[in-house]
Amino acid sequence: MSMIERVYEKAKKDPKRIVFPEGDEKRTLLAAEKLNKAGICRPILVGNAEKIQAAAAAAGADIAGISILDPETGGRGALGREGGGGGE
Repeated sequence: MSMIERVYEKAKKDPKRIVFPEGDEKRTLLAAEKLNKAGICRPILVGNAEKIQAAAAAAGADIAGISILDPETGGRGALGREGGGGGE
């Protein structure tokens, strides 16, 4: 097992929350999706919830179960729920 594989396995045992600013950028969305699906961390996307949802759809990113924190509304997204309607 390589060093990277050992790091991934350790992260999966106790996934931490990681906050991603610029949550409506394609590269951020794709990275958050990949990490979430792998169980490496519990991503939180920061930004306007509607823009994040639209950007995710345009990028083909599945953000179901990923939290969205919208600083303008002071809460979890303008929709009042997690990214794709699931999650914590």
